[in-house]
Amino acid sequence: MIFKRRYLLCLFFAMLCCRTVSAFEPKNNPKAEPAAVQCAAEPKAVINEIASSIATQGAFIEVKRLATSPDELVNWTLTLCDSATERRGQCYSSPVSQLAQNAPESLWLYVNSTTGISISGALGAIDFGKEFSVWLKDSSGTIIDFFSVIERKGNVTASGCEASSLYDLNSGTKFIERNPDGGVNWTKQQSNNEISTQGGTNDAVSIITVNHYELRGLQPNGLTCQAMPLTLYACNDALCTAPVSSTSVTLTADGGATLSPSAININNPSSLNLSKL
Repeated sequence: MIFKRRYLLCLFFAMLCCRTVSAFEPKNNPKAEPAAVQCAAEPKAVINEIASSIATQGAFIEVKRLATSPDELVNWTLTLCDSATERRGQCYSSPVSQLAQNAPESLWLYVNSTTGISISGALGAIDFGKEFSVWLKDSSGTIIDFFSVIERKGNVTASGCEASSLYDLNSGTKFIERNPDGGVNWTKQQSNNEISTQGGTNDAVSIITVNHYELRGLQPNGLTCQAMPLTLYACNDALCTAPVSSTSVTLTADGGATLSPSAININNPSSLNLSKL
């Protein structure tokens, strides 16, 4: 009898010690080290952008669809965990199919506070100075992509697929994004002039800033029977030391005069004629 009891006790401890637990199951440990995760070589979707509540557009998570068809993401899930929910063994998950999009079959899917799904109410947990994790799983439950902020002895580090390029994250970090879209490079934004791109491309876009326009060639004695040739510049500073290379403008003339053409695609400089019948 004693032997049987000892046998059952040993069997119990053997089963306990040999139980296989996924170190990356969000319910148990959403902040686990990524060493055991093999990030998908050709993923059908990736976590593309994560913004905190201090970002201009507020907190959101964006997923970039790389698959040809949205049907390939059926039964995929997006999960958000922070240190508080992890201690309670709780995380927030929503089907990828419930994420919002700015156009039908868009490549950019996102969740924000107004989307009205499970994760929406938990987005306040996104603080790049504290621990949290975001997980993207396919229909079989396999982790395709993830991002974690891990705090150790007061130091905050980023962990996740291709997240090694991120460093010095803190509570002042507004958002992180893959740039170009779906690529391996992550960038962070902490400045006051940040432009997050919820539901759209992160790819760098040239922003044209025009300080003023200049018309050159005006004659002091006014118009004669001939049209007056003018040259139009678009300037990005007060002295027009660096004209903008390409922009467009529509001009009007008063006093019965006409400009030809009036709608101009400026490729500095651009020519037009001022005339009066």
